[in-house]
Amino acid sequence: MGEGLAGYTDFFFQLAFAAIAMTIAFGGFAERAKLSAYVIFAVLFSILIYPVVAH
Repeated sequence: MGEGLAGYTDFFFQLAFAAIAMTIAFGGFAERAKLSAYVIFAVLFSILIYPVVAH
């Protein structure tokens, strides 16, 4: 038997952790940015920042 969590369990944990990390940043610039800025930040954070930091 392999050690660690199942792949889907680890995926959902990382997904939830990334979402919580983004809400902290979103709270910092709430009501100061347009929706498009939120979407761009979420995409860039999910693709570029979070994988590097969380790895």
